[in-house]
Amino acid sequence: KRADKDKKKICEFAIVVHGGAFNIPDSIYEASESGVRNAVCAGYKVLKEGGNALDAVEAAVNSLENDPTFDAGYGSVLTQESEIEMDAMIMDGRNLDVGGIACVKTVRNPISLARKVKDQTNHTLIVGVGADKIARKFGIEKVGTTELTTQAAIDELALFHGKYDSTVNNLFNTHVLDNDVSSMCHDTVGCVCIDRHGNLA
Repeated sequence: KRADKDKKKICEFAIVVHGGAFNIPDSIYEASESGVRNAVCAGYKVLKEGGNALDAVEAAVNSLENDPTFDAGYGSVLTQESEIEMDAMIMDGRNLDVGGIACVKTVRNPISLARKVKDQTNHTLIVGVGADKIARKFGIEKVGTTELTTQAAIDELALFHGKYDSTVNNLFNTHVLDNDVSSMCHDTVGCVCIDRHGNLA
């Protein structure tokens, strides 16, 4: 019984964050590690103060979306048309309730919009123009592509402009050494956590 009590104290809550599953180039390694640490701290703070798993996931992913190092929110990869199209999804492990958005262009924090879709609509997924429209309905500030675009994303698009197959092969499908353009792979971000009530998000 004592061991069980101690175990419960040790496993009060937990959070795991990732900033993309790819071969991280040396040029952004420190920024990536720092950004992931900041995101863990943001989610951990919510959990430590008794907040729920959904709030912690949202806080952690917001941190990653606001960091230009990651392919999420500010710093997203540009389309061939020099636009940003972002996706996000959040799930409540208690009842598997989910909210998602796709191809949204005018919000700073897609995960927060996905949360609102889950909490405040009867929908599971809203995409494109509809996602941007519902963001305004929820009072989420409208931002333009320039406010979400980094110079790194512009340079990357210029490097592969007009070569979609090359972009896919070089940025998403390879795991190679630094000093090769292929090491510029990208992936999106993620977070999983469990709160002190045993709820998973």
